[in-house]
Formats: sequence, structure tokens, C-alpha cells
Amino acid sequence: MRFRTLTIVAVLTICLCGAAAAQQTVCSPQTLIGTWVYNASGWAIPNGTSTAVPVTFLGAISISYGAKAIVSGPGTFIAGGAFPGTPIQAGTILEYTLDGTMEVTADCTGMLIYTMQVAGLPMPIGPLIERAVVVPSKGEILLMSVFSPLSKPLWTYTAKRISPLPTPVAWPVNPAPQAPN
Repeated sequence: MRFRTLTIVAVLTICLCGAAAAQQTVCSPQTLIGTWVYNASGWAIPNGTSTAVPVTFLGAISISYGAKAIVSGPGTFIAGGAFPGTPIQAGTILEYTLDGTMEVTADCTGMLIYTMQVAGLPMPIGPLIERAVVVPSKGEILLMSVFSPLSKPLWTYTAKRISPLPTPVAWPVNPAPQAPN
């Protein structure tokens, strides 16, 4: 009797573990809804050159849902080299606003297509295209840039969800620098 009970418990344990392992994460545009922060780093080869320059991005985005996931938010960009034909010079810190859409499939892969309106430039830069992998269990989106109109992009992003609600995001206003006394 005891052997039979142990056998039944073992079989049930194996079945339940197998059923749990068989459950698959399914993503949808609703998986993306919320407020996210991101950082990116890597390299870019500006158009017309063959020299890679380091780039870094930091920002926050709000993702809401319409026909597609709607992405918007502020960011800061700095490049270690100039981008010919633009006012982007080495070491210049640029503020921008990102606007675009993101698609995600049931297997949690997707694509982000957006434009960047850089402060001081008359026209937005774009489209820029990123491949994405959504990791719902960690509240993360991993992204890799695959197209930029200004360069050959070689950078990756990590976005982390900070809220399940899509709230407007903006940088605090920097106070004017004060002259030393």
C-alpha cells in the first residue's frame, strides 16, 4: 500500500511538473502597456564615414494601446563623434522626444519603429527601427537597432517597466546655472 501511494505521488509530481513546463508565455500589444525606462549603448558608423563612434542613450517612454502600441517619451543622447551633415558634434548632449509604434507577436518578438525629434533640429530624424524581445516575467524589453537614417547602428537597449500604467513622462526642467559668488 505504501509503495502504491509513493508511486501515485511520484507520477502526479512528474505530470504536474511537465504541465507547468509546457505552459508558454504569450505576448500581445497589451503586454507592452506601461511606463518604461531604457538605456542603450553601442556604436554607430555615421553615413559617409567608415569610423565607428560610441553612442549612449537614456530615456523614459510611455506605451499605450491603440491599433498598435503607441510609444512616446523624452530621451538624452550623446555621441563620441560627429555625424556629418548634421549639427551632431562629438560630445554634444542632445535632448530628444521619441514617438512611434511597437508591434509584438505571440512569441514575444517584435519591432519598434519611431522618430526622434532632437531639440534644435527643424525636422524629426527617422524612421529608426529596432528589433525587440519582450520578457514579461522580468518586466523587460531587449532591443537591437537595425536601421537609422544617420548611420549604421550598432547599439542595444534594455527597457525596464517601472509602472503598469502608461503615464506621461518628461525630464525635470534644469535650473539656470548660477554664477559662483
